[in-house]
Amino acid sequence: MENGRNKILVADDEEPIRIISNEILHENFPQFEVELFENGVSLENRLKKGVNDVKLIITDNQMPGGVWGSEIILKYAKRPEYSDVRFIFSYGGDDRLGPAAVEAGAFDYIKKPVPGEVYVDAVRKALGLQ
Repeated sequence: MENGRNKILVADDEEPIRIISNEILHENFPQFEVELFENGVSLENRLKKGVNDVKLIITDNQMPGGVWGSEIILKYAKRPEYSDVRFIFSYGGDDRLGPAAVEAGAFDYIKKPVPGEVYVDAVRKALGLQ
């Protein structure tokens, strides 16, 4: 892995989405370890521990606990220590949210419901494997 960055972090409050994401990522990107988070607070706690081993963060927007994915992207994506980390914003609802997340520093966005091949393509691009 490039600079020891071998982890993909996935935050989504919906357990079925976390399970499917985990399966898709393990099947298509076995060289990466996957860490799952059920809300923005747990993801942010992980980020505070450092991201030297992280290559990609996929975050849902609306999650319980008071920290949304859009806030995490705004707060972290443009920090110098995150320059080698890519963010994919996953959301439902208003179409304007995705482009706004990219403007805030996300590498890309995916709108729910996300077909599996679209998910894999977005991750592949973010990881620089395409």
